[in-house]
Amino acid sequence: MLPAESPTLFRRVIAFIYETILLVGILLLVGALYLLVVEQMGAPRELTAKGASPVWRYGLFACMVLVSAWYFGYCWTRTGQTLALKTWRLQVRAVQRRLPSWPQALLRFGLALIGTAFFGVTYVWMLFDRDGSPLHDRLSGTELVELPKA
Repeated sequence: MLPAESPTLFRRVIAFIYETILLVGILLLVGALYLLVVEQMGAPRELTAKGASPVWRYGLFACMVLVSAWYFGYCWTRTGQTLALKTWRLQVRAVQRRLPSWPQALLRFGLALIGTAFFGVTYVWMLFDRDGSPLHDRLSGTELVELPKA
């Protein structure tokens, strides 16, 4: 296996933006399906309507987080790449140069989600890390590598 190098911050940001665009499409579909299902279960047409139970709104949020976790976990454990990572020739690996396990993938996803929600704190860590790794990679035992051109 050829040695892989750590991608630049620019490549990471561009892949992150592309990943966000793809994920928004997936989550819009999930949201539409969720609304169709819960409406059949008796939820008001508008989840923000007066008298709508917050359970429906929290359920939508939980559904979106679970689908996102499954999407990333499945892609990372199967090939190490989502569509955006494939496009930018990047791959998520366990530090031992193998594909991450489900626990590693879910830990990486959870930490990245929390870090992104808190102003990208896990990515700011890259500026101070000796290897330039974000905190979620460091704590989950994974790394993002740039693959050589074919």
